[in-house]
Parts: sequence; structure tokens; C-alpha cells
Amino acid sequence: MLVRVCSLRSLIAVLPILLVGAGCNVAGFKPTAETGSPSPTVMQTQAQVPAAQASPPTTATFTASQRTAGFSSDGRYFMQLESSRDTGAGIPRAALQIVDLAENRCVPNGCITTSYGEADAQVSLTVAENSLLQKTQALRQSLNLTQPTSGKVLPLERSQTSGAGEVVTVQLQGAPMQLRLQQKQTLSPMFGGTAEKDKAAMELQITHQGKTRSLGSLEQYQEGVVSYSIREVLLSPDGQQVAVIITAIRPTFEGTLATTFIQGFGI
Repeated sequence: MLVRVCSLRSLIAVLPILLVGAGCNVAGFKPTAETGSPSPTVMQTQAQVPAAQASPPTTATFTASQRTAGFSSDGRYFMQLESSRDTGAGIPRAALQIVDLAENRCVPNGCITTSYGEADAQVSLTVAENSLLQKTQALRQSLNLTQPTSGKVLPLERSQTSGAGEVVTVQLQGAPMQLRLQQKQTLSPMFGGTAEKDKAAMELQITHQGKTRSLGSLEQYQEGVVSYSIREVLLSPDGQQVAVIITAIRPTFEGTLATTFIQGFGI
């Protein structure tokens, strides 16, 4: 027969479980159901919570300022000059691209950027841009790019947009032209990934009048880029070249920055 003896300290120290089962209140001891330990049901629920997925941003916090952009007078080349300021130290940065559209590549010495440091934080963006224009003055003259010419903007119809890419359609020469952008990324913890550095790769597939071509490669990563998207499609004044203006989003000290990446092809 079990006797309730709650006044004996020795029994309380040795037989706490018996005392609780007998209805005595033992200071400092609570049954398992009242402790902070999770029940099997709670543990199972916690185990089923999925891990956060890496997610590249589709919009940017800041956008680089465009100084000038356009085609050469013969339509073969496209030039883009833009600038921005680092949101941390305030360092100015200007970037110039001169692209041979038919070859889809930068002309020699045509894609350059400034290389200022923290001591140059007071340099204006205009000064930064002008420094690149001065460096490429002879080159731009030889390519008829001293005064870039505006092309024709082809209206975009977006039919698919996702983190893995997008599909847009424009009308060219009386027929639809489909541009499919595919991309993949390796992301840092800032965007939910585990990589040490952010980098992204893209491939642009163009289908027009039964023919398909591809620009870029999913195996060629660009460091410092987290995502790509098609911004604009331009037709050269002579109607023979197409410039695809792509937004490349890059991480910055406080958010992300939308910059420009030029791709092109001949018709």
C-alpha cells in the first residue's frame, strides 16, 4: 500500500516520481507535459518546415544613370554609357560598352569602366563619364559613334517571366520574333544562397521566321550579377541590326543596382 508522506525530505529527494503520482506538490519538479520540451507532434511539425530557397531579385533598389546610348551611323555598332555611385563609400563608377552587333562582342578596348577609390568619392558622375569618352574618342570616331543614333523601339509582349528566365515577343519584318532568356545563378547568403560570391549566367535564344540562334551561354558566369531581364529591343536605323538591352542586377552596399548589358545580332 502506497502512503502519501510529503513532509519527509529524504523521500522527496529520492522518490519524486512516486510523490507526484501520489498527488504531492514537489517544488522544482514538473511532469514532462508541463516542461518546455517539445512534444513529438511539435517536433514533427518543425521538421516539416521547408528550408528557405535562394531567390534572385527581379527588381533593383537603385538604377544606373544613362548618359548616352545609340547606334553608329551605319547601324553596325551600339554604344551605351552609364554611371552610378556606390551607396557605401560613395565611389563613382562609369561604364562604357561599344558592341559589334553582328559579332555580339565588345570591340577591342570598347568595354571599359572607371577604377576610382574611396579618395575619389567627391568626383562627379559627369567627370567619371567624360573620362571614358576621352579615352575612347579616337575609337568612337573610327566607328561613327561620336553622335550615336537612336534606333526604333520594338514593343515587347511578355508571355512568361520567372526567376529562371523570361520570354518576350516583338514584331520584326512583319513576323513575330521570340526572345527567350534563360539564366542560372550562384547566390550568396544575402539572397538566400550559400556561395561566397554572387554570379549569374544567361543565354538568349532568338527565333524568327523558322530560324533559331543563341547568344551567350549558361556555362559562362559573370561575377557580381544576381539576375538578368530583357529591358528593351531596338532596331538599327538601317533595319539590319538588333540591339537587345538587358538589365543586369548587381548587389550593392545597400540593396541592388540595375545596370545595362548589351547583346546584338544581324538580321
